[in-house]
Amino acid sequence: MKQGPRPSRKDFFNKYAFRPIKLKNALGVLELLKNAFELLFESSERRFLERFKNLLKRVKGVKGVKLERARAPAEELVKRGLLVKNGSASLLLFKEGKPAWVFRVEFEGRPTAEAVKLLRRFRELAQKALERIERDLLSALCFKTFRSGRLPMALLDGSLRLLRVNESFARLLGASPEELEGRSLNELAGKSVDAEGGRLELSYGKRKVLLEVSLTPITHEGSTYYSLLARDLSYELALERRVRRLSTYDPKTGALNREAFIEEAEKVISAEPDRYHALLVLDVRNFSEINRVYGPEAGDEVLKELLRRLRGQADGPVGRLGADEFGLFMPRTELPRLPLVINLLLEKLRRPVEVNGRRIPISLNAGAAVYPYDGRSARELLEKAFVALKRAKEEGENAYKFFSAKFQEEAERYVRVRSLLTEAFLKNELKLYYQPVYACPSGKVAGFEALLRIEHEGSVISPSEFIELLELSELALQVDLRNLSRLRSFFERLPRKVFLSMNVSPKSLQDSRFIEALKELPASFRKHLVLEITERTLAQNLRLLKEVLELLDGMGLRVFIDDFGTGYASFSYLDELPVKGLKVDRSFIRKLDRPRTRAVVKTVLSVGKELGMEVVAEGVEKKSQWEQLRSLGCDLVQGFYFAPPLPEKEAIKALRAS
Repeated sequence: MKQGPRPSRKDFFNKYAFRPIKLKNALGVLELLKNAFELLFESSERRFLERFKNLLKRVKGVKGVKLERARAPAEELVKRGLLVKNGSASLLLFKEGKPAWVFRVEFEGRPTAEAVKLLRRFRELAQKALERIERDLLSALCFKTFRSGRLPMALLDGSLRLLRVNESFARLLGASPEELEGRSLNELAGKSVDAEGGRLELSYGKRKVLLEVSLTPITHEGSTYYSLLARDLSYELALERRVRRLSTYDPKTGALNREAFIEEAEKVISAEPDRYHALLVLDVRNFSEINRVYGPEAGDEVLKELLRRLRGQADGPVGRLGADEFGLFMPRTELPRLPLVINLLLEKLRRPVEVNGRRIPISLNAGAAVYPYDGRSARELLEKAFVALKRAKEEGENAYKFFSAKFQEEAERYVRVRSLLTEAFLKNELKLYYQPVYACPSGKVAGFEALLRIEHEGSVISPSEFIELLELSELALQVDLRNLSRLRSFFERLPRKVFLSMNVSPKSLQDSRFIEALKELPASFRKHLVLEITERTLAQNLRLLKEVLELLDGMGLRVFIDDFGTGYASFSYLDELPVKGLKVDRSFIRKLDRPRTRAVVKTVLSVGKELGMEVVAEGVEKKSQWEQLRSLGCDLVQGFYFAPPLPEKEAIKALRAS
């Protein structure tokens, strides 16, 4: 016959524990009470003792039971725990190894042997129950301490699965203990965790936390467990970052401090010891006057604005070296352009700073040193730059000096050229000359390249003297807009419509005003207009340039890459950009008689043909060069062998003659 489910201990206790029942013998009673005692193990000590007292009353022949605190029990009672005397019995219970409670049991007559045996068994069970209650109480207190403790703690099994997690640990991960229990520590760490713990970044949901975790192995009944104690490193790391920031950055401006600036500059030098680098020291000459006239708060704002401007122009570290001194490290410097770059940088820095509606004028001095000419370390360069700064201060405000005489001569030349360029623009001395471009093999004029010249005091100054300065200056856009207008007028006077090309500065190409001017041109002129960009322009911002070139292509304009092959561009650009033509640099044409150079030119011509591009060879100065290019299948040629850049009237004559 199939039996029903076995009753739980709680059901058993409720049904049988305190109700008179008939059993055949004392052993049956003992078994019943044993089960009842086991159910009482989860009780408090006092409650258990009261129930035990009631159970003793159920023993056959018992007249009454008293519960007392154990004060000075007899020696025999202490030894045995049970003393029967004169129709009564005393049961002694121990707590923490010391006498704690005594049950005085009164019998109606002399207790039988069976009753004494039963009492002895009761006492054994009761003592075990007390010990169990004590253990359970301690366990409960330990677990409560574990759960509510401030330190993040957990208990793990041998495979590092979380068995129990306290509130502090769960709170770190933004979860409840129940959500984390059962998960693997390896899962939370995203990697296999060492059995000793260590520094771990744990994540749960969107929460991440860095902890220092200590794992201690525990062996129990042949199985291994681990206790986990964690330390949240968030505050510590934040404090470290703050200390590091205070030791690295100037608190007022956020710039690197002197030592950190030197350290960062040294890293660049160590990483690229074979490149040229420059270190610039700038001094706000009128800073004390700014503080006196406008107030210290305005002075702070001036420093912050100068730092912002420096960072906007810098490719390397920027530091605050003193109260009114900044350092700028310029990595991977192109030495021929260095004086020009510094000139333009100082122009931008010298612009007035607006604070609370007031325009505060800025006056600067600067000193520069160049690696490796002036020093082999950042600290040495800084010392030399300060020496140069001192010389600049002696010349007055807004002056700058190089430590090396070599670079100082170049800087002074650029100052003269800049002055000349500005004067030429204002006096309309910037003129366009037109160099004919001839078709192969017919030899007829196919177009003109417009080239800029300065006509000053009866002499003509070639673009090699000023074009690089112009491209980086604020005049670039204005000059390109003016040239675009002149080119259109020249086109309208041509007896035969041929293409006209003009060089465009990177600044103009990325300026919406220049793009709008191109849009306003008649379509008949746009389809004959070629814009030439240098390889340096390609290297600046390919993503932006691609968008601009696609826009120009949609307007019917053609774009050629000038000076192709001089080091910046690559054939991969040709596949990405809507370029219509290439101009082989004159340096290749000059060495065309060399087999390797000839092979390079042949390759460029072949690539251009495959991509449907026109290829122009510039700088043709000899008949032999012309003949070789023609044999290689070059599309277009230009150079002094055919004609130099011509004034407008002579260019029109050359077109008529062609």
